[in-house]
Amino acid sequence: MEFEDLQSAKEAIEGAKQNKDLSYIIICDSKDKVFASYKFEEGKKVLKRTRTEKTESFIDQEKLNVLTPIFSQKREIGYLAVGLSLSDLKREVAGNLRITFLVSIIIIILGILIATYLSKILSEPILKLTEAVRRLSSGEAEIKVELETEDEIGILAKAFNQMTDDLKNSREQLIQQEKMASVGQLAAGVAHELNNPLGGILGYSQFALEKITKKPLKDLTGDDIDTYTQYLKDIEHQSQRCKTIVQNLLKFARSSNKVAFDPLDLNSVLKDTLVFIHHQMEMGKVELITNLDQSPLKVMGNSNQLQQVFTNIILNAIQAMPDGGELIISTRKIEKEDNLPERVEIVFADTGCGIPQDNLNKVFEPFFTTKRVGEGTGLGLPVSYGIIKDHKGEILVESQLGKGAKFILWIPVLTIDKRSEAKRVKKVLKNV
Repeated sequence: MEFEDLQSAKEAIEGAKQNKDLSYIIICDSKDKVFASYKFEEGKKVLKRTRTEKTESFIDQEKLNVLTPIFSQKREIGYLAVGLSLSDLKREVAGNLRITFLVSIIIIILGILIATYLSKILSEPILKLTEAVRRLSSGEAEIKVELETEDEIGILAKAFNQMTDDLKNSREQLIQQEKMASVGQLAAGVAHELNNPLGGILGYSQFALEKITKKPLKDLTGDDIDTYTQYLKDIEHQSQRCKTIVQNLLKFARSSNKVAFDPLDLNSVLKDTLVFIHHQMEMGKVELITNLDQSPLKVMGNSNQLQQVFTNIILNAIQAMPDGGELIISTRKIEKEDNLPERVEIVFADTGCGIPQDNLNKVFEPFFTTKRVGEGTGLGLPVSYGIIKDHKGEILVESQLGKGAKFILWIPVLTIDKRSEAKRVKKVLKNV
């Protein structure tokens, strides 16, 4: 070998030993004689490999082995074998992999959170619109989508709110038109209903005038005064009857821009309705049978709208019995059961011609009618359906052809907040 400086070789090996990953170093001459080494036993297997004129490297037992020739003036004078332990490298790689894995998990979690947040921001307005459309399709009228965004969804929400306002106005106009149509049907009956008390008023007035004409006031006796007093009482009674009929009719026909819901007794509303529609039933030879609950049936509602519902159903019953029949109206309170709340039930059962099974699911559709042209608009029951829905109630129909029809109305019972009621009573007692 051309270099014989053993001391320099050992110093070089000592310097290399500072690397903690160094497993061995072996320096050989061209005849495979070991010139200098470090941990020869760990690297001697490498010397048995067939060498080439190129640097070789391979991994064996968690060590990186490098075998490289040494040249001098383009002539191979020996070779160097070096082994490096991969344990620390593997530990470092494993640590880096763990860090990379943890960072990846954090990035994925952050990505999911950000995606969820963005999805909520984007989907929440759409879900609000979807829910509003669902509620609108189920019959609710007072619906607003509260979105403050100025993007496309915000513009769509504003358009939806405008549409619901227009629908509400159109619905109110439709209700009023249907109400006026009902008033037109009631006109003849109301006129006849007013004619009877007016005839009594006229008769008693004529009797009184005739007596006064024949007998001056100075000659009147106590019996005459009693007779005139009775005439005046009858006149007052008949006048009060006319006033009640007219007031109920005006109350029914009155248009209201704002529908207010107040606590009311359904029996009272029903009785007020029967006052101005009673003669209509007499004219149609319909016998009215009432079976009303003796206790007040308190609900939260609008008496004007409920009267319209009752009138529509009663008029339909009268028209379904052209040759006369019976109309049975009953009311009762039903206790809470299953998923249904405590509610008031009103049933209108007639003995008319009935409704064909094919038409039962169509009676609440707008403009559907089986009446002749000019006898109905096909809006009475759809309007009634919408009103009952506004009262958080249900309206059902049962019928068999030739055996009459039965309309069943459910409206939730008025629930009183005990705390609010206690405050109200306390306030009343304080003012006493």
